[in-house]
This record gives sequence, C-alpha cells and structure tokens, in this order.
Amino acid sequence: MAASSLSIAFFQVQVSKRVQSVGDGGRVSLRAGWFLGTSCIFFASSGYASPLPVSILLMAGTLFVVAGELYFVAGKWILSIALMNKTFKGCYQGAAACLEAMITAGDPAFMSLVVILPSNTGWIILLNLFVVAGISAPVLGK
Repeated sequence: MAASSLSIAFFQVQVSKRVQSVGDGGRVSLRAGWFLGTSCIFFASSGYASPLPVSILLMAGTLFVVAGELYFVAGKWILSIALMNKTFKGCYQGAAACLEAMITAGDPAFMSLVVILPSNTGWIILLNLFVVAGISAPVLGK
C-alpha cells in the first residue's frame, strides 16, 4: 500500500503533464480502463495459486492498479476542466465534488460485496465496469 501511494505521488505529475487536450484525456481514460480491468484478472487469478505465484499475481495486479489510477486521474482532470461550462463553473465543481464524495463513501462497501461473489463473478463485473468506463470516455468527450 505504501509503495502504491508513493508511486502515485511520484509519477502523477509526470503522467498528467502529457495530457493536454480532451482527446488526450479520452485516450488516457481508455488506457486507465484497460489497466484497471486487467488488474481484476490478476486479482481473480490469485485465488487459485500457491503462495509464490499468488505474491507475483498480487504485485502485478497492484502495478496495474497504480498505472490505471495514474491515467484515470490525469484523464479526469483534463476532461472535467476542458468540458466544464464556464458559466456554471461553481455548480459544476460542487456537483462533481459531491458525486466524488458519494463514490468515495460507498465504494468500499460496493467493492467488498462484489469481490466476494462466487466463481470470480465480482471480478468479472468489475473488469467490465472498468473497460466500459474506459471505452466510454473518448466517446463522451467528443
């Protein structure tokens, strides 16, 4: 967890600097969806392996989560700033902050309930949510 947080703190600025337009934001959001979706495969697979492979799968999954989060945040910022209606800037920022707070509050319960579903069903659901969200970003940003 500490390595994940430090990686994000160290690399976020470098990743975000490369995202300069709505098109860039859509592309990195797509990349984020694929990285986060792929992490679900590593985490789901870890339930079927012996200790050494489990460690490798969990580390790989964590690396993919970190990469996905780096791209997600970079894409989120440029898309939210570039697509915001300047006339309603305060309303938009308030709604965005409220929605993000609701997701932050509810996400641990949602994730916990989903990943305990039998036969990796939850991981498959999460994989699909991440991929669909990633694919949607470039389309919705146009």
